[in-house]
Amino acid sequence: MPGPQKVDWTALEREAVTENKSDREIARKYGLSNSTVSAKARQEDWAGKKLAYRNAVARRSYERVADSVAHEQAEITKESVLAARLYLRSFINGVNDKSIKPNAKDAVEFIKLLIGELTAPDEEKSDGVISVEQAPDVDFLRRVVEAARERIVESGGVGPGLLVDPPTTRPN
Repeated sequence: MPGPQKVDWTALEREAVTENKSDREIARKYGLSNSTVSAKARQEDWAGKKLAYRNAVARRSYERVADSVAHEQAEITKESVLAARLYLRSFINGVNDKSIKPNAKDAVEFIKLLIGELTAPDEEKSDGVISVEQAPDVDFLRRVVEAARERIVESGGVGPGLLVDPPTTRPN
């Protein structure tokens, strides 16, 4: 007569927890009594471990989705910045070759853009309203243009250099 069979309770627990099998299914599959498996499951809190496992799987799934969404948003932002740079270079070239005559609205929007770019993130930003009825602060506008020249190179990147080359420059 064969002796009592040796049961790998760790493997049974893993199967019950990760595959969400009931005590009855585990008992039937391994030829054990339902009461023995149920007692071991209660003793080692398989139900709690099943819940914790499902929550961990859900959390990892959410994290993967969040990473995917963040990556997609970063790509969209990158493409938007590239498109904005291209548009800005085209606009500046049009102003330089006199094919575009900027109006007051263009100037206001450009100044808003520069203020937004040059304002530190922790500084409190204005509501973006610039009144064209009042005379503009010439000193402030000069500082904005100088700061822009320091931050935007002609390739559209950020760094030292002029926004555009003056038309009278000569190569070295």
